[in-house]
Amino acid sequence: MKRYAFRLQTVLRVREIQEEQAKTALLLANRALAEAEAERQRRWEKYNSTTVSTELCTVSEFELGRFRWDMAAQAAILSDHLREARAVEVVEARQTWTAAEQRVQVLDRLDDRRHDEWQHEADREELVEVDDIVTGRFKRRGHA
Repeated sequence: MKRYAFRLQTVLRVREIQEEQAKTALLLANRALAEAEAERQRRWEKYNSTTVSTELCTVSEFELGRFRWDMAAQAAILSDHLREARAVEVVEARQTWTAAEQRVQVLDRLDDRRHDEWQHEADREELVEVDDIVTGRFKRRGHA
């Protein structure tokens, strides 16, 4: 009997590559989320440490302090939005990876079933061959 070969092996290999790519994209998305979270933390710490002088100062000094405080606030808020966008990307990447993983699992199960069928057929053919050998010996000895 021929050696077992899964007819969809090429498709399986492509799906495995797609799964690996999706997994890599998920890892990168998680890394980007962690970086966005760290940046968010830094921005909020900077905002919280930025103060506007309450002492007597010139108008331009006051406006400069107020400008810095406003910019720190805007940067902190933008970092919140960036972190949320990265979190959405992680969810999407996880969904993509899960779908790719399921496609691979479907083909793996199909391969297992086809291999089991092939093995069953090979075992059956072997039994027929052994039966033919035993029957032939029995007839040659004159027992038939």
